[in-house]
Amino acid sequence: MAGSGFIRITFEISGEEVINRRLASWGAKIDSLEPAWEQAGTDLLKDFAANFDYEGDLFDRASDGWPVLAWSTVRDRIRRGYDGEHPILERTGQLRQSVTQRMAPGNVFQATRNQLVVGTYDPIAKYHQYGTSRMPPRPIVGVTRNRRAAIVKVLGDYVREEARRQGLQVKD
Repeated sequence: MAGSGFIRITFEISGEEVINRRLASWGAKIDSLEPAWEQAGTDLLKDFAANFDYEGDLFDRASDGWPVLAWSTVRDRIRRGYDGEHPILERTGQLRQSVTQRMAPGNVFQATRNQLVVGTYDPIAKYHQYGTSRMPPRPIVGVTRNRRAAIVKVLGDYVREEARRQGLQVKD
């Protein structure tokens, strides 16, 4: 992945040992969290799309969204036949699609038994996400506090449902 535009977001679910002990004490055998990761990934794609709609305001509510475009960029956009200042980062739509639509060129969506990888291989993504010496960062992907809580809930609900499916009595 070196040299690509791939952006990786990771977070850990605290209490993994507690979850494993509970599963062992319930007697449940859950081989894969893939369906739960699928749902979580689909929800993240929706968040990434909303972030484009809000021009960056989703992941950094303390700011006013992405920094405005430089006047030279606005002039260049107009010269090339695009709208002036808005929408930001959507000159052709390719970057947005690569981050928000499964199977779009550059999109990465891999839900497996024990992990989820969602992102893009678009080579310009990392420059927008982190900025450069000449361009401010305009984060295109992220995980909000509410989304982290929702992902934990999706995973927990899936584990409880699988335990119930195996005939175990599980409290919510």
